[in-house]
Formats: sequence, structure tokens, C-alpha cells
Amino acid sequence: MHDERRGDIRNLGAGTPLDFTSPFHNIIGKTKSPNWLGSKDANSVFAAVKMEPNDSFNLTYKFDWTKNDSTPEARVPLWNGALLSGLVALQAGDTTYGGYYQPPASSSPKRPDAVNNAFAAPGYNKSMGHVITANWQATDSIAVKNITAWRTASALGISSIMGVDGLTVTPAVIAYLGSITLAPGFTVPAYNASQAGQLIDGYVGVNYGKYSQFSDELQVTYRSRLLTLTAGALYFKSHELASGLPGSPTNFGVLVGLGALAQGNFPVYLSNLSYDTTSPFLLGNVQEKHQTTQSMAVYTQAEFHLTPKLDAVLGGRITRDKKTQTFVEGGTYDPVSQTVVGASSVTTPFKKTKPSYSIGLNYKLDYSVMVYGKYSTAYLSGGASGPLVFQPETVSSWEAGLKSDWFNHHLRFNLALYTAKYKNLQSAQSGSNVIDAACGTTGDPVSCSAYGVVVISNGNVRSRGFEAEATVAPAAGLTIGGSLAYNDTKWLNPSPQITDGGRPVAPTALPKWMAGVNAQYITPPLFGDASMLFRIDANYQGKYRNSPFLDLATHPADTASDPAQATWEYTASRWILNGRVALRDIEVGPLDAELAVWARNLTNNKDASYMLMFGAQNVNASFQQARTIGVDFIVNY
Repeated sequence: MHDERRGDIRNLGAGTPLDFTSPFHNIIGKTKSPNWLGSKDANSVFAAVKMEPNDSFNLTYKFDWTKNDSTPEARVPLWNGALLSGLVALQAGDTTYGGYYQPPASSSPKRPDAVNNAFAAPGYNKSMGHVITANWQATDSIAVKNITAWRTASALGISSIMGVDGLTVTPAVIAYLGSITLAPGFTVPAYNASQAGQLIDGYVGVNYGKYSQFSDELQVTYRSRLLTLTAGALYFKSHELASGLPGSPTNFGVLVGLGALAQGNFPVYLSNLSYDTTSPFLLGNVQEKHQTTQSMAVYTQAEFHLTPKLDAVLGGRITRDKKTQTFVEGGTYDPVSQTVVGASSVTTPFKKTKPSYSIGLNYKLDYSVMVYGKYSTAYLSGGASGPLVFQPETVSSWEAGLKSDWFNHHLRFNLALYTAKYKNLQSAQSGSNVIDAACGTTGDPVSCSAYGVVVISNGNVRSRGFEAEATVAPAAGLTIGGSLAYNDTKWLNPSPQITDGGRPVAPTALPKWMAGVNAQYITPPLFGDASMLFRIDANYQGKYRNSPFLDLATHPADTASDPAQATWEYTASRWILNGRVALRDIEVGPLDAELAVWARNLTNNKDASYMLMFGAQNVNASFQQARTIGVDFIVNY
């Protein structure tokens, strides 16, 4: 399969030279910022072979390989704090690197045609997998299955995180930094000619990772008139590297530079403030996570057919997890030995054995209507995210629902009601929202912005809601459907790492309402077996919070937030419309073919899809992909 698309937003910083030459890797050398942001060029291969020597045994091998060469999604600045606004104001229309761009302030920003992400560079993700599945029907009532899998993956992403790119070092910029209080007791030396023409990065990220995993699962199933019993065992092991480019920092820019200045490390500050595009990329000041994970589990589930209408389901699992993470940070590059020296290393072990279970009842009112209820527990292992340790997450949940067909299968209606309580919820947060002394020694309070996204233990959380879906077939070939989901999630005792001294907070990026409607019509055969299919889908996502702080508009400006950011407290709700028209079951000799035309985002919605509040320094956004039209030609044989 080949899947290629040009990005939606033009890059004003296109062509900026970027040199990642390094003695530590050959992953990427000299490159330049791309013309378009959000592009992809993906190729994938899948193959399978099956051996079936008799009716009771078969063996299947599957292989897949994918590579996606891409450019990062555009990051568009919507607002900047005082420091960055001061730098922008001193550019005086400089276009050395394409010029800085910020759209007009709006609580409902729209996708722009262009933005400057001068530091963005082409990246990729690659993956490959092998799966061997063996099935043996030992007797009429006993079946045995074994699944062995191995997978590897790697990824490289080089992107602007704030969207504050295209700025240039000038004498006025250096004078400005020297005139403001950056840190007690430190001053900025006078401008010198060697700084001329260097690129200033607001905040950018260089992320590289490698991953491999092996797993094996053995499963035995017994079926009789009164009982269906499944038992199994699972082994899993993985190795992961998450870092910047080997030997280089993960995130850097003005903010990281100022943090280095406050620690008295001026050479690091200067090189982080501005990037000299005529010299190779910075070396030293690394952030590397090396993690090995091993998990073993045994499980069983029994379905007791108590009566022709009533089933009881009991399940249990015992999981033993073991993780070892080594986090390497800091250091400087020694050009003589070509090594990074002085880096610190912390190893964080994690080990836990935890049971979980589920209990459920299914009752069939008749052959097409079933009600059910279930109570279950689950467990997610703990670990570390950079310098932060997070605890194992557990959840206890109740679910009850209805699955039904009515009027001779002309109407299908399903409903699920649920409530769940989480303990030590593992929450991925922007590092700029997390306050913890483990992230450094500077700032008041100390934020974890230098680590990008971190995972924390966020106390107890309650979640409840419902999901409903209905499909009706009022006439031959015509189906109309819809779904509606509501979720109310509340942080019961949120972590002090994000409450910033006790401020009221609430979950981010969680819409309360989601919905969808669809209609599909398949014509009678037009010629031979060929028919036409017409389908349209509309999907709704409700608004959700971008900042965890409920007092964003009234709280005084500090490291964590600024009242001016209240304009972007929510990402607005939106509808996205998709459609497809297909001519199906076309006879092409011995083959069966389908020709289709489809469109995503038919109305070309330009709303923001994600907004990032970067502490009190910046608000930026990425946007809904533009209207995309495609053609499929599918052959079945």
C-alpha cells in the first residue's frame, strides 16, 4: 500500500539549513526545513502464508513492514508571554529565516495557509512485525492456540513545539535580554559579530526512539453445553530507547537556555538561545531513557450457561511486571574523545504482582434482546517518566447494558452505562503544567517543561457516563445510524504536581459529549452483480479544556499560567463530515473489483484540533486536516 499526502500548511521557514552531523549516529545529517507541514509518504507491505495439513491443525505466519516519511504537523503560535513577545517585537520585519508569523488573536482560531516552523525537519517512523499462530483442535471440546510475535520499530521527529520560529539574533535582541531580569546575579554579555544571523528557537524538540518486543501466549479453550472455559499464559518482554538524537539534547530553545543561565552555565545558554545554521547541531546535554520491561500473566475466564437464557461470566488474571529504567541526563561533548562526559545516570526499578478479576451476568429476554451487568478490576503497571516516578494504576468499574434487535432485525439498539474509579491514575501532562523539584533546580516553582510530555500519578479519579447506538433499516438497501456518548470525569484528589499550590483543576482534552450519524444506501444490481453504494458520516466532538486550571482568568500570572491565556481555555466543539460513493462487485474476468471516490472533512473545517498551553510563555495550536478527496480501486481474488 502507498499512502501519500501533501501537508495543509505552507512553511515560511522552508529551506532553513539544519546540520545534525554527529559522531554518535548516522540517522540524519544535513537537511533543511520542508516546504509543507503535515505531509506523509507511507509505504507498507503485508504477507501471510497458511499451512493446514489436516482438519485439526493449522499454522499461519504473517509479516508486515511499514515506513512513513513525514514532516511534522504545523504548530501555530496564538499568544506569547512577555519574554517571547519582546523578542518578536525586535525583529523589525526580518525575513532571514522566512519571518515570524502569528495569526490575529481569536478564541476560535482557523487553520492558516502558512506559518513559520523553521526548525521543523523531515522525520520518519518504521515498524516490522512477525506473527506465528498455531491452532490445534485437540478434541471436539478442547482447542489449543499459541501466538508468538516479534516486533521492532523506530521513529524520528524534529519539530517546533511552540511555533515561535524564524527569529534572528540582532544587537537589539542581545541588548533586550541584557536589560531584563533573567536570573539573580547574572547578566548577558554585549553583542558580538559572531552571533549575527543565528536562528532563535522559542522551543523545539528532537525525538528519536527505538523499540523491540517479543511475546508468546498459550491459550486453551474448553466448550460444552454447560460451560465455556478459557485459560492461558502470557509472556512479554520489550526494550525501549527514547531520547533526542544520540549525543544531543531532546528539547532546547530560549526557555531551556534561560534555565541553563540561571545555573551559571552560560556557554550552554548561548548555544541554546540561538542556533548557528552554518555549524553542526549541538552535542551534549542529553536526555535518554533506556527501559526494559518484562511481564508474565496467567488468566482464566469461565462462562457458565446456567439456563438457556442466563449466563454467568467469571474471569481472573494475575500479572507480574518488572521494569528497569535508566535515565541519563546532562553532560558536555568532549571533541578530543568524541564522547559526552559528565552526564548523570539514575536507574529506577519497578516490580509488582497484581491480581484482577471480573464478574458478569448475561440474560437473554428472547433470541434478539440481551441485558447484561459486569463488575471488573484492572491494573496498569507503574514506572518512571524521565526523572518522575509514577505508581501503578488500578480501576474498579461497573457496567450495565442492553444489546437488542427489534422488528425482525430492522432496528438495532445498544446501550451501555458505566462508572469507574481509578486509583493513582497515570496522566500524561505537558511538562510545563507539572511542578516538581525532580525536574531541575531553577525556577519558582520548578516546572518540567524541559522534558516535553511527562507521566504523573494523578490521585483518584471518577469517570461515569453512557454510550448508545442505534441502526435502522427502513427500506431495502437503506440503513441509517447514530451514536451518542457522554463522559463525566472528575479528579477527586489531583496531584500537587499540577495544582500549583492548591489551585482548582480539572481534566484536560476530555470532551463530555461525542456523537455520530450516518446513512448508507446500496442500490439493487445495475448490471451483473454490480451495485452502487452511497454513504455519508458526520462525527461530533464536544468542547474540552486546554488548561487544567479552573481559575485561569483570575489567577495572577506566574510560571504555570497567565490570565491572558483564558481566551484559549477550551478547544471548541466541531462536526466533521465524510462521504464515499462506490461501484461494487464489478466483474473483471475472474476477479471482483470495486471503484470508489471518497472525501474526508467535506466542508473543509479549519478549526483547531489541539491547543497547547506552554506554561505562562505561549499558547499554540495544530488544526483539523483540510478536505481530502481520494479514489480507491480494490481487487478481490
